[in-house]
Parts: sequence; structure tokens; C-alpha cells
Amino acid sequence: MKSLLSKAGLALPDDEVSDWCTLLGGFEQSVQDLLALEDDLPVPDTNLYPRTEIFIPKTSEESDGNAWATRCIAESTNPSSSLLAGKRVAIKDNIAFAGMRCLNGMDPLDAPWVPTYDATVATRIMDAGGVILGKSACEAACMEPSSDTSWTGVIHNPYGKGYSFGGSSSGSGRLVATGSVDMALGCDQGG
Repeated sequence: MKSLLSKAGLALPDDEVSDWCTLLGGFEQSVQDLLALEDDLPVPDTNLYPRTEIFIPKTSEESDGNAWATRCIAESTNPSSSLLAGKRVAIKDNIAFAGMRCLNGMDPLDAPWVPTYDATVATRIMDAGGVILGKSACEAACMEPSSDTSWTGVIHNPYGKGYSFGGSSSGSGRLVATGSVDMALGCDQGG
């Protein structure tokens, strides 16, 4: 314990080190119990939530100026509400969506992650009658405040070519601005 503390530039009195060792020793079994549990990830029923026409845009027109990372059509065959009935939605490319690569704005040659489960927000969109049209491009590791670091390419502001469309969720913003979708998810990753 003292060695770990010193590496972090910290120190504790001896009587408190003993207390921390007792506390952390009891925590170890809880961690092991948790790690031994089977994963309970939301694997989608592809009959209820089919995905069709999955493709990677090749042209500027297909990608709406680099704003799409991957395209598809995904909707529930039996939505539980009509809150988003017929609304076209894009989900940011750092959100898990089964069967579709998740680039997080990075080079797909570095073994892209293809999740086997859906983020809860994606399921809720489809349950509400929304139609997911694909994954919107995002900046490299979702860490940039500009719109020029995405692997898909520079995402230009549709109202001023050559001007930035903002950071991290730039693809989502452009897709809404151009009318390609009715709404899009953006989210914070880098804090």
C-alpha cells in the first residue's frame, strides 16, 4: 500500500494504511464475484429489430459530405409506441449497434469493433417507432472541438463550405442541418 501511495506522491499514517488494506482486501472478493458473472448485454432480436441495406458510403453524396460513417435501415417490426413514428434518426458512431462497425472516428484498419449488442438508446428509438438510418461520423476518439479529424474526412458546414461544423458530434449536426435525418444523437465522450 505504501509503495502504491508513494508512486502517486501520497502518504498515509501507518494506522490508516492498515485500515485501507482491510477495506481493499474485502473488496477483492466482490470484484472477483462480479467478474465471474455472465455478461448480460442487450443482444437484439433481429426479427423484431432487423437491419437492412448496411453499407459504407463511398461518395460524398452517399455520405452527405462525410457525415455518415455507416448507413443502414433499422426499425422495430412491432414498436411499443408511436412517439417517434416514422422519424429518421442517426446514432453517433461511438454508440453500440449490433452488426455495424463502431469506429469512434478512428481508422477502421485498426480492427474496428463490431458490437453484438445494441445500446439501450438504440432499442428505445426503434421501440418508439423511429427508423435508424445509420451511424453519424464523429471526430477522432470524440475528442476534438473541430470537424476535421474524423476518419471519414472533413465534415463541412453545409451553410459555409470550409467552415467547421463543431466538434465531436459533427456528423450528427450536419445530418440534421441538411435534412438527411429528423434527429441525431450526439454525446460526450471526452469529458
